[in-house]
Amino acid sequence: MQNIVETFLSIFDRSYDGAAFPAVDTLSIDQAYAIQADVIGQRIARGESIAGYKVGCTSNAIQSQFGLDEPIYGHVMNPFVRNGPCNLAIDEFQQPAIEPEFVVTIGQTISTPPETDDELVDAIDHVAAGIEMHHYKFWNGVPTIQELIASNGLHASVIISTDHTDPRDVDWENEQIHVLNHDNRIAEGCATDIMGGPLKSLHWLISHLHVNGMHLKRGDIVIPGSATELIRVDSGDSITASFSNIGAVTVGFQ
Repeated sequence: MQNIVETFLSIFDRSYDGAAFPAVDTLSIDQAYAIQADVIGQRIARGESIAGYKVGCTSNAIQSQFGLDEPIYGHVMNPFVRNGPCNLAIDEFQQPAIEPEFVVTIGQTISTPPETDDELVDAIDHVAAGIEMHHYKFWNGVPTIQELIASNGLHASVIISTDHTDPRDVDWENEQIHVLNHDNRIAEGCATDIMGGPLKSLHWLISHLHVNGMHLKRGDIVIPGSATELIRVDSGDSITASFSNIGAVTVGFQ
């Protein structure tokens, strides 16, 4: 499967020309995650580091958009974690698209899955508004869960507000999310759209990491999924993700 690993690494680097895309739809879910892990390992070997994790395909909006029906997880990597507000060059991304994200910073190592939401909230240091960037292209043509996993959830980077909110002040079910382009509202959602609430997404992630011998550590960031579909962006756009309790973050595109 080394050729598949090299393909997905070149896709992330935006150097893949699309020739002879491998038949990833024949992979098992475990094989797709193994490819993801190998690509991440190569990225670490060249100087990147794991900043945390992401959960993707968590809302009905995105599952309908992709034609898929279950969540996946991937890695958030340094140096692709940025503070907002900021401006980005549109040509950094392959068919760029964004999602509004809760950004959760873990305050203590979670060795075993928490039994309750309160226990999980106690393990969170703070929450901030974020925007996740994607290389939004399925090279196989039709979206498949294997390509979504192997591509690390199409993840490119995340931009995080420097304003922090105590996790006990977050409305984990009813937090309202609005996405604006300049002053025009282009999407909206509610925290409960994310698997019934971001805490449920976090529980799902922690359980899946635990099964695979991994866990969240102090300082890890987690983006638990979007309440809206992926939104394509272009040069000249100014995107704001605004949350009812945790604030907002803005990214401009040039």
